[in-house]
Amino acid sequence: YAEGLSLQLHGVSKHENTNQNWNEKNYGVGLLWQINNTIGVQVGSYKNSEHKQSTYAVAQYTPINFEYVKLGAFGGVATGYCCKDVIFVAGLLADIRLNDIIHLTFRVAPKANPNGSAVVTVELGLNF
Repeated sequence: YAEGLSLQLHGVSKHENTNQNWNEKNYGVGLLWQINNTIGVQVGSYKNSEHKQSTYAVAQYTPINFEYVKLGAFGGVATGYCCKDVIFVAGLLADIRLNDIIHLTFRVAPKANPNGSAVVTVELGLNF
């Protein structure tokens, strides 16, 4: 994995709590700066699971690296959710490089508030 920038296209999510009317089409865009092989910083905006616009900033740490797969964790902040103006977000991630330009990022986050849900999200990354 090379250092540099990638455009992150937010796609879909799947919630473990299916009793709510979650938005699972979380379209949006972000910019990931891969500082080195294990540390990255990402900012962006997407339509969140509560059908509202969110802006976020996260750092990610991926100490487990294979040839085409990186595993680690992320943490940061996001806006646009019901319970607070700004919430803390964190979870685990897997990043799979398909070629030198395209990679997929899967994020798993626990329930962030009592009425929330654990969630898995998918992003398409385009390196430049």
